[in-house]
Amino acid sequence: MYLTNIDLAQRAFLKKMQQIKKYMRKRGMSKDVIEKVVDYYDYLWSRQGALDEEEVLNELPPSLRQEVSIHINRVHIEAVPFLRTRDDSFKDLLGLSLRIRIFMRTDSKSGIF
Repeated sequence: MYLTNIDLAQRAFLKKMQQIKKYMRKRGMSKDVIEKVVDYYDYLWSRQGALDEEEVLNELPPSLRQEVSIHINRVHIEAVPFLRTRDDSFKDLLGLSLRIRIFMRTDSKSGIF
């Protein structure tokens, strides 16, 4: 059953990629831009598979969403030396404030940061 779900997710991903490429070709986008978009989606697939973490969290009831967000973000908070010494309630509040954002390596060069 699990392998079947992976196969279905992968087929859905490949279909989505075909649609995206078709759209971009129809709009006359350069091969360079198309390649960057494809690379972005390939990266997402390699990191998350078919799972959209933000969508999953949004489907949870608020109390459970908070608990999961705190758990997911705690590892990132603990990786920052000056935050390690903060009390747990501060870390929990900070964990609730963090949002998932995925950037390409070139984004920092284009002024996003």
